[in-house]
Amino acid sequence: MKKLCQTLTQGLSDRGVTVTGNLSAAGSNGARIVTLVSSTVTPELLSTLRSLGGNYRTVAVLGGRCRNNWDALVKLMRHGAQDVLVEDHCDIIAELSGRIERWFQIDSLIEREKIFERAIGRSQRWVDVVRRVVEVAHFTNDTVLLYGASGTGKDLLARLIHDLDRRPNLGSYVILDCTAIVPTLAESSFFGHERGAFTGAFATREGVFAEADRGTLFLDEIGDLPLPLQAQLLRVIQEGTYRRIGSNVFYQSKFRLVCATNKNLMEEVEAGRFRRDLYYRIAQWTFDLPSLTERTEDIPLLASHFLRIVSGNRRTPVYDALVQSFLCTRPYPGNVRELRLLVERLCILKDKAGVISAGCIPADEWNRMCLPLREAPSNGSHAFIRNALDRSFGLEEIAALARFEAIKRVMAEQVEQIGSDPSRRAEVLRQTARRLKCSLRWIQKCNKDHTLFQSLGDSESQSIR
Repeated sequence: MKKLCQTLTQGLSDRGVTVTGNLSAAGSNGARIVTLVSSTVTPELLSTLRSLGGNYRTVAVLGGRCRNNWDALVKLMRHGAQDVLVEDHCDIIAELSGRIERWFQIDSLIEREKIFERAIGRSQRWVDVVRRVVEVAHFTNDTVLLYGASGTGKDLLARLIHDLDRRPNLGSYVILDCTAIVPTLAESSFFGHERGAFTGAFATREGVFAEADRGTLFLDEIGDLPLPLQAQLLRVIQEGTYRRIGSNVFYQSKFRLVCATNKNLMEEVEAGRFRRDLYYRIAQWTFDLPSLTERTEDIPLLASHFLRIVSGNRRTPVYDALVQSFLCTRPYPGNVRELRLLVERLCILKDKAGVISAGCIPADEWNRMCLPLREAPSNGSHAFIRNALDRSFGLEEIAALARFEAIKRVMAEQVEQIGSDPSRRAEVLRQTARRLKCSLRWIQKCNKDHTLFQSLGDSESQSIR
């Protein structure tokens, strides 16, 4: 692996990339892109990836024997690697150069288009989603499906996808809310109609397929689209043609389809409420937008941004320390949209000095601030459950997450007491099982995915039994 490090260092010397096999020194020289070289996946490698976090873009280069170890590759990606390559790749330097060039192009595009002045936020979850959306919008014409609760920014990202589209003679950006479709006029909304096609059709009307030709059609809350219209939409996507109601003439329409929903469409498919074939047509790329609970560090940025918008041409007021704390700790079931409405309410009562203080907080908000103290302990369980519900998790999924988090915490405590010596790992697992009053076999099963004991082998597992 030392020879590979030298080869990569020479080949990437002009790209501003750090190549290192010394994991403990990774990220120490200020480079933004780090290539980590290791013969296999080790706890140290995973720990290094976590420590680099969102401050670096990382590529892990592994020895050739890891090429079929899918579990190891998944762990690397989950711990923060942006890409994973194996040593026996035909031209690893060319592959790395290509990936790095794409990252540079995305960086340049984000800076040129001032993306994060529109999609406000600096949390890692939000930045990762926005970067991938920018990449898909600019370099492909594929369909996109945006998942997220109300107020998470699905319409904002849909508009961003259209604005970054590189097609020549780009058409219009057309929005249709599937929850607002009148059943008797549903087909007309999509296909349009000829004059006299039905009672009340006094003039020819274009539908959204015609309006979005060469542009982008954004179908909001597509999970609420009736089944008959799902079949018709699928046909238009596949063939690129449609007919107005009352006409025998076929018209062509080539549009990019962006859809959004707050439902789990795969569950809807299994329940027979959404067509499986349509799902795979609209979900070439899927993005799960984080709730505001998952990106609380963005609240100050968003609150200041909305304050500037609400103030308009007047001098922008400031929040005092108490109001800042209030904004950052208050729950937001309506996500970013609810935060904006709250800022607007605060501005109504601000004093002439331009300071938003505690007196600007509406009376009903003081009652809301006390609710979490009465409803849930102060250990974060309320936020944990709210986060899970925002992501449409069921009761079994919430319980599984809680069990796994409890096991991780207790194992960490046992490691602090007993130490991480490999010879004492069996004792850590036994202590964890006793502490949680569960079977040792269950702890062993969960331990396979636990980062503290990545190297625990079958022989050691056998010794525990």
